[in-house]
Amino acid sequence: MKAMFLRLLALPAAVGLLWLFYSQVGDDSHGFFSKSGLIMTVLGLSYGVGIWTTITLFPSWRKRFCQEYSEGLYTGATLLIAYNTVSMPFSFISAAIAACAFYPLVLDPVNPNGLYFMYILVALWTSFMLAEQLSIAFLLIVKSQINAAIAVSYILIVCLVLASGTVR
Repeated sequence: MKAMFLRLLALPAAVGLLWLFYSQVGDDSHGFFSKSGLIMTVLGLSYGVGIWTTITLFPSWRKRFCQEYSEGLYTGATLLIAYNTVSMPFSFISAAIAACAFYPLVLDPVNPNGLYFMYILVALWTSFMLAEQLSIAFLLIVKSQINAAIAVSYILIVCLVLASGTVR
């Protein structure tokens, strides 16, 4: 049940929580409560939820991998293929639900545009998948979940700052 919640509902719930703060934001707002601030917040939130989901669910896969690798049944490539086969459909559905909640906050829901919705969906999904894949890479090397989460967070914060254009 925990795995199903984290895989399907964590990202939409987090984006839905942002609805409380940004539902009354107009186009002329400044600072953190602006449309561009909302986009950066949602991308950061997608990174954070991806890290949280992976550091919670992947250690059991890693434990099984270590047991079966010593028996010669499993390789690293098959671990990644198996995990991504399970994870990717759920993350896509989760990103699609989150994009449905996010779309009315940044664009006019009266005039829906499928291309812009796909841009939002792809941005959310790729952010989530990047955080997930980086977390997997660190969890395969680092035993501590919190240390892996901190290292991945630092890398993704640098990526987010560089992408925002605030570095001069």
